[in-house]
Amino acid sequence: PAGSRVMVFTSLRDSVVELTAHLAKVEGVRAFRFVGQASAKGSDETRKGLSQAQQREVVRSFRQGNYNVLVATSIGEEGLDIGEVD
Repeated sequence: PAGSRVMVFTSLRDSVVELTAHLAKVEGVRAFRFVGQASAKGSDETRKGLSQAQQREVVRSFRQGNYNVLVATSIGEEGLDIGEVD
């Protein structure tokens, strides 16, 4: 439904990348990846970690409705105050 927000959790960063790509093909879904700070050596842009500032910006954008789906690793369940999600 319009206005819904959803968080999807997965264990692996590669799964975050794949799920975000697939969800981006669904009409009405504005998905974004939400991962921790660590980056694997030689990571491409889609697998790089997010700094704390970037994480805060993603959460702010999610709250404002710029994204309606966050696909997250365990970072998304570690003490973040996201607010109401479906």
